[in-house]
Amino acid sequence: MRLWLVRHTPVNLPDGYCYGRADLELSPDWRTHFARTRRKLPAMALRGAAIYSSPLRRCLDLASSFSDAVRTDTRLIELDFGRWELRRWEDIPVAEIEAWSGDIYAAAPPGGETLNALHERSAQFLRAVAEDGCDLAIVVTHGGIIRSLLAHLLELPVANAFRLRIDFGGVSEARIDQQSVRIDYINR
Repeated sequence: MRLWLVRHTPVNLPDGYCYGRADLELSPDWRTHFARTRRKLPAMALRGAAIYSSPLRRCLDLASSFSDAVRTDTRLIELDFGRWELRRWEDIPVAEIEAWSGDIYAAAPPGGETLNALHERSAQFLRAVAEDGCDLAIVVTHGGIIRSLLAHLLELPVANAFRLRIDFGGVSEARIDQQSVRIDYINR
């Protein structure tokens, strides 16, 4: 299977805000970003791939620009930051951030989700796509999910995958068969 992981394009929110599950609007110049992201995908992917998307608007709008046949999946939603959602990072108590970052895998932001939970649901999604038996798949989702999927594919600890920069509108490609996994590129 050839798998393209696509991060949504920029959102209409100033830098410095914490967001994950918040359903945000895209930046005003979204059409330009959509066109740029679309050019990163090969024509064969756009013609014949199964397209999966997070149901959040910033992903679903982009996925729908590729095809009318988009399959939404809640397992592709970004990390739930709980009470930190839509707060400026500088306004979140340092002690809360330190508690979370001290055990990022098992700790959760207040009222939020652990990285371990996100990693497990991304594994469930990956298994489901493999069971679907499609040869080509485009997955439009969020940076945290893409990092987690890459961690599964590369057999890395998920916390290490967060060292990868995944740009807005970035595309990564993996080839998966029964014997091997090959990452052709990350963040094109």
